[in-house]
Amino acid sequence: MKRIGIFLLLTVFGANLSMASEERFPRVSFKLSGGPGILNVGDINKVLNSINNNRVIEYLRKDNPNNDPNRSYVEGKLVPLRNTYASWEAELRLDLSPRLGLGISTFSSIHRENESSLTYTYVGAFGPQVTTWTYRPEFTASSPLIFNFYYSINAGARRTVFVNAGIGHYSGKMSVYRSYEQFYPAGGVYVEKIDCKTQAKSSLGFHAGASLEYALLRNLALVIDMRGSFVRIRNFKGVMDWENNFGLKYSTIGFLYYFSMFDEWTGLGHNQLEIWERPPDIDLRWPAGIRKARLELSGYSIRVGIKLGLF
Repeated sequence: MKRIGIFLLLTVFGANLSMASEERFPRVSFKLSGGPGILNVGDINKVLNSINNNRVIEYLRKDNPNNDPNRSYVEGKLVPLRNTYASWEAELRLDLSPRLGLGISTFSSIHRENESSLTYTYVGAFGPQVTTWTYRPEFTASSPLIFNFYYSINAGARRTVFVNAGIGHYSGKMSVYRSYEQFYPAGGVYVEKIDCKTQAKSSLGFHAGASLEYALLRNLALVIDMRGSFVRIRNFKGVMDWENNFGLKYSTIGFLYYFSMFDEWTGLGHNQLEIWERPPDIDLRWPAGIRKARLELSGYSIRVGIKLGLF
């Protein structure tokens, strides 16, 4: 009996030592995950949509879908930059206790660009007046450093749920090339080209979400992360090159501005992006709502990956 008692005592003591070893903190782990997301994009798409979805343009698409040349019509479409993406995240995490953890991570970059054109033909008393807008927008965004705070709401379970929040350092730049062509009924032509390129600009962003970790082995877990973020980058500095078919040209260094305007040649109002040293006091386009342009990286994402315990 004495031997049995000693054996049971050693067994229980050994089990407690094993559990204590498993519960040892702090712990360090590495997580690699990837998946889809959606973001806002911001002013670039607002400009494209303001022309593409203009009330006159939308009306003509419905009123003259077959492009009858005897009536006003629209051809083509300005295509917004795609706001969906796929990315990966690499994170080094320090768990201070069963409930509290800190992480530092980085994301892959996002790059979007395209080119599209829209032609508006107005058929008046003196013949057709043809206007074509061509846009080539582009943006690149990255998040080189993100800090995460984790709190477990069911510490110790095989399926562990964490809520998380944090702050990140984000960087981005954008450019817009625009060609405006006007063909008049009498045969005249006016062509204007504007090319705006900005330098990279950085900003802080915030995020919050939830994570599910399912333990596969002692040091290996399947991870599902869901996150919402608020990231807005503005105050972009850059250069704008302007020229027309009459041989006039100039370059401007300044900030990228977003504004609404009125095109007196087409009679359409829409939004625009241009670089100015400072907003103009007088402009025949009657610019309104002038503000510095924004790149909106706010959105949602979901990623699936693995977490590997290091020590």
